[in-house]
Amino acid sequence: MADEAWQAWIPRFDAWADTYDEDTRDPWFAYEDAWSFVERSLRAGLGGLAGRSVVDVGCGTGEFLRRLADEGVLVMAVEPSAGMREVAAAKVPGARIMDGHLASIPLEDGAVDAAIATYVVSHLEPADQPEALRELLRVVAGTGPIVVVDVPTVEPDALPRVREVLAGAGRTEQADWFERGYGLAVPEWCAMLEDAGRRVRIESLGPLLIGVAGLPRPT
Repeated sequence: MADEAWQAWIPRFDAWADTYDEDTRDPWFAYEDAWSFVERSLRAGLGGLAGRSVVDVGCGTGEFLRRLADEGVLVMAVEPSAGMREVAAAKVPGARIMDGHLASIPLEDGAVDAAIATYVVSHLEPADQPEALRELLRVVAGTGPIVVVDVPTVEPDALPRVREVLAGAGRTEQADWFERGYGLAVPEWCAMLEDAGRRVRIESLGPLLIGVAGLPRPT
C-alpha cells in the first residue's frame, strides 16, 4: 500500500520542485525551527556531525542535505520525485541521491549512522507508518539517531482548534488533511522507537509541527 501512496504523490512534487524552496519559507513550515531540531538531535545522538553518515529520506530539494554537508556530514538521500532529485543534486554536487521512498530505502542494513525524515511521514496513512519506521531502523547502525519532523495526527475533539490555526495561517484547505487522519502518529512512533532501544525527544515546532527524535540511551 505504501508504494501506491508514494506513486500518487510523485507528479505533485515533480511540479512543485522549482518553487519548493521559496514556498517552504512560509512560517507555516517552521523551516528554521525544524532544522534546529534536526541539527540538535543529530549532535546529541552522534556526539558531533563531521565525518558521520546520515541519510535524508524524502530529501525534497536537498536543503537540509546541503546544510548537513556544510557541517562535514557524509550525506546521502532518498527521494521519489525526479524533479526534486534534480534540484537536490545541483545543490549538493556529488551527493548520492537515490530513487526510493520512506517505506523502501535502497540501502543495506546498518548502512548509516543516522537518518532524518522531514515533512514526509504525513504523506502516509497511519496504518502504513510502522513499515516506514522499520525501514529507518533497518538502515541505521546500532541505536543511532532517527529524527522526524512533521504534522501530527489530530484527535477529533482537537479539530476545531486546528481549523482555527489553519484559518489564521491562510491554509483552510489543509483541514481536510487532518480530518482524514493523516499526519505523524506520534504515540506509535514513540513506542516503536523506545522498543528499539532509543530514548525519545519530542518538541513542538511552529504552529502545528512536531519533532520526534529517537536517540541512543545513555550508557
